Amino acid sequence: MFQITAIYAGLAALLFTWLSLRVSLIRMRKRVSYGDGRDRALGRAIRMQGNSAEYLPLGLILVGLTEAQGASAGVVHLLGLLLLGGRVAYLTGYGRERQILLLRQSGMLATYLQLALGGVAVLLYALL
Repeated sequence: MFQITAIYAGLAALLFTWLSLRVSLIRMRKRVSYGDGRDRALGRAIRMQGNSAEYLPLGLILVGLTEAQGASAGVVHLLGLLLLGGRVAYLTGYGRERQILLLRQSGMLATYLQLALGGVAVLLYALL
């Protein structure tokens, strides 16, 4: 049970660990212990970490619930790929000094699609 979800949860944990470590290393290098010190690179790194903290938990819950409710492996993988693929695209687009707007936008679109599809899926499985 939750074998597919475990893959995406593990990948999400590694992604979040990398984002968190990145914030810590920038803080040490810039000698900023609180806030962003008005440093653009640190502020961007903090937002990348925070944005992931905002979207990954609910997205993973939806992946896990669809798997627990007996959805096909294809549906579960689709939700997991939309979530992680969307987050990676967003972070790649946002994380540069000169943003790649298309990646940032497509990453957000994939994340919104995952949340909407996952929400509908768990409701349908629960109600039908």
